[in-house]
Amino acid sequence: MTVTFCRTLRPAAGTGETELRLARDLGACVAEVIGEPGELLPMAISSGLLVASGAADAEATAWIVDPHAAIRLHDRGVDGGRITVRNHGPKRDVLDAAVRSRAAWVRAGIDEVSAVVDLVDLPALDAAVSVVVARLSDAVGAVANGARDLVIPHDWTPGLVGQLRDALADHLLVERTALPLGTDIDRMRTVLPPTETCRK
Repeated sequence: MTVTFCRTLRPAAGTGETELRLARDLGACVAEVIGEPGELLPMAISSGLLVASGAADAEATAWIVDPHAAIRLHDRGVDGGRITVRNHGPKRDVLDAAVRSRAAWVRAGIDEVSAVVDLVDLPALDAAVSVVVARLSDAVGAVANGARDLVIPHDWTPGLVGQLRDALADHLLVERTALPLGTDIDRMRTVLPPTETCRK
Protein backbone atom coordinates (compact mmCIF):
# COMPACT_ATOMS: atom_id res chain seq x y z
CA MET A 1 0.00 0.00 0.00
CA THR A 2 1.24 3.51 -0.83
CA VAL A 3 1.70 6.14 1.88
CA THR A 4 2.49 9.68 0.79
CA PHE A 5 4.23 12.37 2.78
CA CYS A 6 4.68 16.08 2.29
CA ARG A 7 7.38 18.18 3.95
CA THR A 8 5.47 21.24 5.02
CA LEU A 9 6.32 24.56 6.60
CA ARG A 10 3.52 25.87 8.78
CA PRO A 11 4.71 29.49 8.98
CA ALA A 12 4.02 31.75 11.93
CA ALA A 13 3.02 35.39 11.60
CA GLY A 14 5.91 37.48 10.41
CA THR A 15 7.67 34.67 8.56
CA GLY A 16 9.88 36.29 5.96
CA GLU A 17 11.54 35.32 2.72
CA THR A 18 14.73 34.20 4.48
CA GLU A 19 12.82 31.67 6.60
CA LEU A 20 10.86 30.48 3.56
CA ARG A 21 14.03 29.94 1.53
CA LEU A 22 15.65 28.10 4.44
CA ALA A 23 12.60 25.84 4.74
CA ARG A 24 12.81 25.09 1.01
CA ASP A 25 16.53 24.35 1.33
CA LEU A 26 15.72 21.92 4.16
CA GLY A 27 13.28 20.03 1.93
CA ALA A 28 9.89 21.73 2.30
CA CYS A 29 7.77 21.98 -0.81
CA VAL A 30 4.62 23.47 0.76
CA ALA A 31 3.82 26.39 3.04
CA GLU A 32 0.53 25.63 4.81
CA VAL A 33 -1.16 28.85 5.89
CA ILE A 34 -4.16 28.72 8.21
CA GLY A 35 -5.80 31.90 6.97
CA GLU A 36 -5.42 34.31 4.07
CA PRO A 37 -1.88 33.94 2.65
CA GLY A 38 -1.66 37.65 1.73
CA GLU A 39 1.91 38.72 1.11
CA LEU A 40 3.14 35.24 2.07
CA LEU A 41 1.92 33.89 -1.29
CA PRO A 42 4.38 35.72 -3.58
CA MET A 43 7.21 35.26 -1.04
CA ALA A 44 6.54 31.51 -0.79
CA ILE A 45 6.38 31.17 -4.56
CA SER A 46 9.60 33.12 -5.11
CA SER A 47 11.18 30.83 -2.49
CA GLY A 48 10.10 27.73 -4.44
CA LEU A 49 7.21 26.71 -2.18
CA LEU A 50 3.60 25.98 -3.08
CA VAL A 51 0.89 27.42 -0.83
CA ALA A 52 -1.89 25.43 0.81
CA SER A 53 -4.41 27.79 2.40
CA GLY A 54 -7.05 27.40 5.07
CA ALA A 55 -9.06 30.23 3.49
CA ALA A 56 -11.28 29.10 0.60
CA ASP A 57 -11.32 32.57 -0.94
CA ALA A 58 -7.52 32.84 -0.99
CA GLU A 59 -5.44 32.34 -4.11
CA ALA A 60 -3.46 29.15 -3.51
CA THR A 61 -2.22 25.92 -5.02
CA ALA A 62 -4.37 23.88 -2.65
CA TRP A 63 -6.74 24.30 0.28
CA ILE A 64 -7.27 22.61 3.65
CA VAL A 65 -10.78 23.73 4.55
CA ASP A 66 -13.92 22.88 6.48
CA PRO A 67 -16.65 20.90 4.69
CA HIS A 68 -18.78 23.89 3.62
CA ALA A 69 -15.77 25.68 2.14
CA ALA A 70 -14.77 22.51 0.26
CA ILE A 71 -18.18 22.47 -1.40
CA ARG A 72 -17.84 26.18 -2.30
CA LEU A 73 -14.46 25.43 -3.90
CA HIS A 74 -16.00 22.58 -5.87
CA ASP A 75 -18.87 24.83 -6.97
CA ARG A 76 -16.26 27.31 -8.27
CA GLY A 77 -14.81 24.52 -10.41
CA VAL A 78 -11.72 23.74 -8.32
CA ASP A 79 -10.28 20.28 -9.01
CA GLY A 80 -10.68 17.88 -6.06
CA GLY A 81 -6.96 17.12 -6.15
CA ARG A 82 -6.42 20.60 -4.76
CA ILE A 83 -8.85 20.15 -1.85
CA THR A 84 -8.38 18.67 1.60
CA VAL A 85 -11.53 18.52 3.74
CA ARG A 86 -10.89 19.07 7.43
CA ASN A 87 -12.66 16.60 9.70
CA HIS A 88 -14.70 19.34 11.33
CA GLY A 89 -18.36 19.25 12.29
CA PRO A 90 -20.92 16.50 11.78
CA LYS A 91 -19.72 13.36 9.99
CA ARG A 92 -22.47 13.75 7.40
CA ASP A 93 -21.07 17.18 6.44
CA VAL A 94 -17.52 15.83 6.15
CA LEU A 95 -18.73 12.88 4.08
CA ASP A 96 -20.91 15.08 1.85
CA ALA A 97 -18.06 17.52 1.23
CA ALA A 98 -15.52 14.77 0.50
CA VAL A 99 -17.86 13.07 -1.98
CA ARG A 100 -19.13 16.22 -3.72
CA SER A 101 -15.74 17.94 -3.96
CA ARG A 102 -13.88 14.73 -4.88
CA ALA A 103 -11.27 15.84 -2.36
CA ALA A 104 -7.92 14.10 -2.45
CA TRP A 105 -7.67 14.01 1.34
CA VAL A 106 -9.64 14.29 4.56
CA ARG A 107 -7.46 15.85 7.29
CA ALA A 108 -7.77 14.14 10.64
CA GLY A 109 -6.26 14.90 14.00
CA ILE A 110 -3.83 12.30 15.29
CA ASP A 111 -6.50 10.93 17.65
CA GLU A 112 -9.21 10.87 14.93
CA VAL A 113 -7.47 8.74 12.30
CA SER A 114 -9.37 5.47 12.86
CA ALA A 115 -12.79 7.15 12.85
CA VAL A 116 -12.00 9.12 9.69
CA VAL A 117 -10.63 5.98 8.00
CA ASP A 118 -14.01 4.33 8.64
CA LEU A 119 -15.66 7.32 6.98
CA VAL A 120 -13.48 7.49 3.86
CA ASP A 121 -13.51 3.73 3.30
CA LEU A 122 -17.03 4.04 1.90
CA PRO A 123 -17.32 3.04 -1.77
CA ALA A 124 -18.26 6.54 -2.98
CA LEU A 125 -15.03 8.06 -1.71
CA ASP A 126 -11.60 8.19 -3.24
CA ALA A 127 -10.04 10.35 -0.51
CA ALA A 128 -7.16 9.30 1.72
CA VAL A 129 -6.82 10.21 5.38
CA SER A 130 -4.14 12.86 5.91
CA VAL A 131 -2.66 13.71 9.28
CA VAL A 132 -0.14 16.25 10.54
CA VAL A 133 2.59 14.52 12.55
CA ALA A 134 5.54 15.90 14.46
CA ARG A 135 7.30 12.75 15.62
CA LEU A 136 8.27 9.49 13.97
CA SER A 137 6.18 7.52 16.47
CA ASP A 138 3.11 9.63 15.59
CA ALA A 139 3.65 8.94 11.88
CA VAL A 140 4.00 5.20 12.39
CA GLY A 141 0.95 5.12 14.66
CA ALA A 142 -1.15 7.15 12.21
CA VAL A 143 -0.31 4.75 9.36
CA ALA A 144 -1.04 1.76 11.60
CA ASN A 145 -4.48 3.31 12.20
CA GLY A 146 -5.09 3.75 8.47
CA ALA A 147 -3.70 7.16 7.49
CA ARG A 148 -2.35 7.19 3.94
CA ASP A 149 -0.87 10.68 3.89
CA LEU A 150 1.51 12.30 6.36
CA VAL A 151 2.20 16.01 6.65
CA ILE A 152 5.63 16.13 8.23
CA PRO A 153 7.65 19.10 9.47
CA HIS A 154 9.81 20.80 6.85
CA ASP A 155 12.96 20.25 8.89
CA TRP A 156 12.85 16.47 9.12
CA THR A 157 16.33 15.33 8.17
CA PRO A 158 16.98 12.76 5.44
CA GLY A 159 17.96 10.41 8.27
CA LEU A 160 14.57 10.80 9.95
CA VAL A 161 12.76 10.28 6.63
CA GLY A 162 14.91 7.14 6.21
CA GLN A 163 13.81 5.95 9.65
CA LEU A 164 10.20 6.53 8.60
CA ARG A 165 10.80 4.53 5.41
CA ASP A 166 12.33 1.70 7.47
CA ALA A 167 9.48 1.78 10.01
CA LEU A 168 6.94 1.58 7.18
CA ALA A 169 8.83 -1.09 5.22
CA ASP A 170 5.55 -2.86 4.35
CA HIS A 171 4.37 0.28 2.52
CA LEU A 172 5.60 2.20 -0.48
CA LEU A 173 6.53 5.62 0.94
CA VAL A 174 6.38 8.40 -1.67
CA GLU A 175 6.99 12.12 -1.24
CA ARG A 176 4.38 14.43 -2.79
CA THR A 177 3.83 18.16 -3.30
CA ALA A 178 0.65 20.11 -2.48
CA LEU A 179 -1.03 17.99 -5.16
CA PRO A 180 -1.72 14.25 -5.15
CA LEU A 181 0.38 11.66 -6.94
CA GLY A 182 -0.57 11.26 -10.57
CA THR A 183 -1.64 14.88 -11.03
CA ASP A 184 -1.58 15.96 -14.67
CA ILE A 185 0.94 18.81 -14.40
CA ASP A 186 0.13 20.19 -17.85
CA ARG A 187 -3.54 20.47 -16.87
CA MET A 188 -2.63 22.04 -13.53
CA ARG A 189 -0.61 24.69 -15.36
CA THR A 190 -3.85 25.82 -16.99
CA VAL A 191 -5.80 26.09 -13.71
CA LEU A 192 -3.29 27.26 -11.10
CA PRO A 193 -3.29 30.96 -10.21
CA PRO A 194 -1.25 33.04 -12.66
CA THR A 195 1.28 33.84 -9.94
CA GLU A 196 2.21 30.17 -9.64
CA THR A 197 3.94 27.75 -11.96
CA CYS A 198 4.44 24.02 -11.68
CA ARG A 199 7.96 22.94 -12.39
CA LYS A 200 8.63 19.68 -14.18
